[in-house]
Amino acid sequence: AFIELSSAYEDYDYVICGNAITSGYKESDFVYWDMEELDTEEDFNFYRDKLREKQVFDSGVDMEFGDKLVTLSTCYGDSDDDRIIVVGIEQ
Repeated sequence: AFIELSSAYEDYDYVICGNAITSGYKESDFVYWDMEELDTEEDFNFYRDKLREKQVFDSGVDMEFGDKLVTLSTCYGDSDDDRIIVVGIEQ
């Protein structure tokens, strides 16, 4: 599956590499919205491993340190803090 995003300046194509259901609370063990810069391999691996731990289904696409990612998030379920996230690798 793919994600296509467009801005006024450029079009972006991503292949979906991950998905998860997680909490939106700042006390969560996976504060995905506060991981804007995955500049170190340790930070990247933490993000990847948490995503895999919480994934709904396996996309079959591997993430590697250095990949450019996009994370999309929306509310999920009846709880105010539940989120479903979809992660893509830029192609």
